Amino acid sequence: ADAEIRNNCGQTALLVSLWEGSINTAEFLIESNCDLEVIDLNGHSALYAAIHSELLPDKDIAKRLVKAGKYSDVLGMNVGTYDTANMCC
Repeated sequence: ADAEIRNNCGQTALLVSLWEGSINTAEFLIESNCDLEVIDLNGHSALYAAIHSELLPDKDIAKRLVKAGKYSDVLGMNVGTYDTANMCC
């Protein structure tokens, strides 16, 4: 299956696994060289999902994303925003 296929909210398997707290799936996808800098229709990145998912109590996965990705914008403004008025899902 193609890990880059998106759902109706623009989320790939990586984003869904992070939001749902599926650490093993997220780690597998990271190791499989999926697109780590994907942004969904809400403007949320994988890094944003790793940091803000309530189902991921251990935030080490966020550190792995930074190390594995090219998050040149980590200290900038493009890590994702939380705008409930424009939430897709």
